[in-house]
Amino acid sequence: INEATTEDVINQNKESALAIIKLQKAKDDALAAIDDEMKGMTTLTDADIQLINVYKTTINEATTEDVINQNKESALAIIELQKAKDDALAAIDNEMDGETSSVYLNGLVQDNLNAINNSDDYEVINKNRDEAINKIKAVIDIYKAGASETLGTLATPQAGCVAVKVTKGDKEVILYAPDKVKVIKIPANK
Repeated sequence: INEATTEDVINQNKESALAIIKLQKAKDDALAAIDDEMKGMTTLTDADIQLINVYKTTINEATTEDVINQNKESALAIIELQKAKDDALAAIDNEMDGETSSVYLNGLVQDNLNAINNSDDYEVINKNRDEAINKIKAVIDIYKAGASETLGTLATPQAGCVAVKVTKGDKEVILYAPDKVKVIKIPANK
């Protein structure tokens, strides 16, 4: 620019310099957004972190804003999915909150926990969160109605154990494994 002899050369060099600055700012902003979303996250898998790092490297090497934005969105999608899983698992854990045996309740909702952890679909995550919470609420509700005196101490559901199907009004819970089912009914007004 300093050595230019025409206004066109000045403007072309100015635009080129500004484009370089704009591209670097887009890179910096994308990397900062990814790092901000990752702050405090301890549940991302090593594979997730490696993939996010690939996206970050691609951002650093990008020559267009489209490539930057595509890789930023891909990295953020991984983080957001894990946050949805973390939120679902925390909501399930909060429902347990010392009301009854966590070992038992973990066993009762283990299939739901596995489905959440293994899914990359928000609907599957939310469906399993809701199913697990409904199972836990039903057990707690039934226990508050006095079923604990009938059932005694619960253990982790295991294959081959006698199953106890407890119903209270419209709530129904299968306790232990559903091989042989013994039904205990609690009046809905309890």
